[in-house]
Amino acid sequence: MASERSDLHAEIVRSMLDHESDVINHRITWMGTFQGLLFAGLAFFWDKAGTRWLLLVFCALGVAISSIMAVALFKASLATRALLKWWSEKGPKDYDGPPIIGQTFDSRARLFILFPAWNFIPFCFIVAWFSVLYIKFCA
Repeated sequence: MASERSDLHAEIVRSMLDHESDVINHRITWMGTFQGLLFAGLAFFWDKAGTRWLLLVFCALGVAISSIMAVALFKASLATRALLKWWSEKGPKDYDGPPIIGQTFDSRARLFILFPAWNFIPFCFIVAWFSVLYIKFCA
């Protein structure tokens, strides 16, 4: 009976972690698609006369979307961390099945929130957009 309950808890936590992974995947996909469209528009209008303001709008949109996604991805990392913390503290002690997730971090690993690569991607786009601004308007 206790083993069935442990397995049920593990299944629920895995399902919640799977949902967080799906959310992260959707956010990264949408951000990458949107950024790609903005960079394509940037390339199209780069040398056209009278498009400085349009290029500025592209850069502002790129930075805004990246900033919004940075917050959303950070929150998803927090949710994942909270689930793993709950499992380690309140999960069944008699559970002897496979690990709840492939890679875990102990409570001292405070950089876990920043460790996943997806948390760095929006900042890379922000740097790229500011580089475009510098190249087009200052160099």
